Amino acid sequence: LRNELVLWRTKTQTHFVIDTTDLLLGSSGSSPTASSTLTAIALNDRGTYVAVGTGSGVIAVWYIGQNRLQPLPHLIADNFSAVTHIHFAMTSQGDSTGQSTPRRQTPPMMSSVSPEPPSPTEFPGRIYATYENGAAIQWTIGSFVVPTYIKPSRSASVIKSMLLQVRGDDRVLVAFCLEDGTLELQDVERPDNLLAHDCCIAAGNPADLVSKVEVCSVQLEGETHLVTGAATHAGVVSLW
Repeated sequence: LRNELVLWRTKTQTHFVIDTTDLLLGSSGSSPTASSTLTAIALNDRGTYVAVGTGSGVIAVWYIGQNRLQPLPHLIADNFSAVTHIHFAMTSQGDSTGQSTPRRQTPPMMSSVSPEPPSPTEFPGRIYATYENGAAIQWTIGSFVVPTYIKPSRSASVIKSMLLQVRGDDRVLVAFCLEDGTLELQDVERPDNLLAHDCCIAAGNPADLVSKVEVCSVQLEGETHLVTGAATHAGVVSLW
């Protein structure tokens, strides 16, 4: 309601309250607005990092120590569009390719709880994020930040991008809803034979675009398959 951010440790029944005031005011420069709100949140699989996105396109990341929180430099894209989804890559994933542009780290907008930054072995690695304007970025975080822009293979304009957690699997897919009504899926974490390299589904049409997508992993006759369900704005549901 008021952009509060609280992390709870269920085993110890303790919690951290994260002050996001500087993050949000830094986004707008004045009183809170629609662009200075928290729009997405994610935890990594080990529970050692938390990331939040704002309506102005800024992603803030904190390292969660035993008794401290350590802010990392903010992740700021060039598009200045609201963050819609965030996902931490699995710690065991391999490298992926894309169009990368090295960036210097932007200084944190808030004071550090601890003067000691995370060591290189503690860096979160890769963070995937999608934005309201259809952009999708893989942020590689180490001694410096590298944003990799993930783009569809087709030339049609992107209306909406999404991060899809595959049910029954630990992979994440990037989905692009295109202006011609098609849906393109990309496996950015574990590319394999389960998903074609250029997986494009005609789930809609130019007059009725795809609005919602779900993907699950199922066993059929001893083989693993990915089943995709897509819904359009008009309510047409199809399975692939």
